[in-house]
Amino acid sequence: MWTIAAIAFASLVIIGGGALYAFGPSNLFKNYQMASVDDTPLLIELSEKQDRRTLQDGTEYFAASGTIINPSDTEQSVPSMLVILRDASGRIVYSWKMKAPAKSLAPGARINFNEAKLDVPRAASQLEVGWADVTRE
Repeated sequence: MWTIAAIAFASLVIIGGGALYAFGPSNLFKNYQMASVDDTPLLIELSEKQDRRTLQDGTEYFAASGTIINPSDTEQSVPSMLVILRDASGRIVYSWKMKAPAKSLAPGARINFNEAKLDVPRAASQLEVGWADVTRE
C-alpha cells in the first residue's frame, strides 16, 4: 500500500513539474492574480464613509461604495472589481468579486458603485477595492 502511495505522489510531482515547465509559473497562476494597475487607466475612489452596521438579528452588514473615474480621453471598458476586507493586522478575512456598474465608461465620465454583503466578519476593519482579474471574464 505504501508503494502505491509513493508512486501516486511521485506521479503528481512529475505532472506538476511538467505543467510548470510547459506553461511557466506566471502563466499557470495568472487567472488567480489581480489585474495590475497598468491594465486600465480607470481610477477607483472610495467613499469617505462606508456603511457598516449590526442588524437587529445580529447579522453584520457592510456596503462597499465609491466612484469609478475615467480620466482618459477614450472610452474604457470597466472590469469587475475585487473587494477585500482585512483585519487590524492586515490579514484578509473576507473578499468578493463585484460586478461593474456599467460595461464601459465614456471619456472623463464617473459612475458610482455600491454593493452590500451580510455576515462579514466582525474583525474586518480595513477596506481595499481593486480590479479583479480581467482574464477570467
